[in-house]
Amino acid sequence: MPYLEKTLFTYMKGKPTKNNILKSIYVENTKKNTAHIICEPYDNAYNPDKAINLLKRRRKNILKTLNVESLYVEIYDEWGLIAGGEIGLNYDSIGWS
Repeated sequence: MPYLEKTLFTYMKGKPTKNNILKSIYVENTKKNTAHIICEPYDNAYNPDKAINLLKRRRKNILKTLNVESLYVEIYDEWGLIAGGEIGLNYDSIGWS
């Protein structure tokens, strides 16, 4: 299965541009109304702050698209895990490591 197949780029029907941050947001799995999301560098569009802001800003649409009630998020940079937490419709608890 190609990598992009399980990214928000595919789920959200992203525009076919060269750099798109949605390509860096991977949907690992969905269990018990929660989607496990991994954000890691895919191309030059990736920035951890931009990824978190996008998930918070578009949470309602993402939750509806994935048919879940919350997102468990892991944020990576090129060296390793830097943040994580949970985002729901009316809350978020992202913490930096």
